[in-house]
Amino acid sequence: LDESCTIPIITTQFAKDAIRYSYGHPGVKGHTAANWMLKNADVVLVMGCSLHNQTIGWEGEYLPKNAMIIHVAPDRAVLDKVDHGGLKFECDVGEFLKAMNLWGPRVERHEWVKECADVCHQHSQEYFVDGKEGPLDLYEALSILDGKISQDAIILYDAGQPYYAIPQAMTMMGNRRFI
Repeated sequence: LDESCTIPIITTQFAKDAIRYSYGHPGVKGHTAANWMLKNADVVLVMGCSLHNQTIGWEGEYLPKNAMIIHVAPDRAVLDKVDHGGLKFECDVGEFLKAMNLWGPRVERHEWVKECADVCHQHSQEYFVDGKEGPLDLYEALSILDGKISQDAIILYDAGQPYYAIPQAMTMMGNRRFI
């Protein structure tokens, strides 16, 4: 897939740097726009994702209730982890995309893509409080850092607050990697 893809794409927190033009990641500490898109979609194509609790919620509350879910993964155990009532394909994700002809020329963008982009733009700065008095909070500090570090930086982070804040606050630029 490339930037000409005509479907909105969200990633998991750990795949943040796999696709540079996603609308963020859903989940318990995810982006509001990504959660909105996931819950309001008619069809959700899940590729190579285990649908971990951090992504779909502890009770699956971020999965859409009335959408067709198509889950593609090369590992049967991953597919069997969550009972979402949709279709499951045990195969290589790249082979699935080729077979479904999802690589190649694109058609005109659909109104759903525009609506998703609008929601993403509307919520793009929700974690930051500009002009407040007092010390910086973590999100403001990360926002400043985001504009100062190299576009080719490798950003390493671990547990605790940075585990949630860094994927929400820092953007994909250039060849950045998030580990």
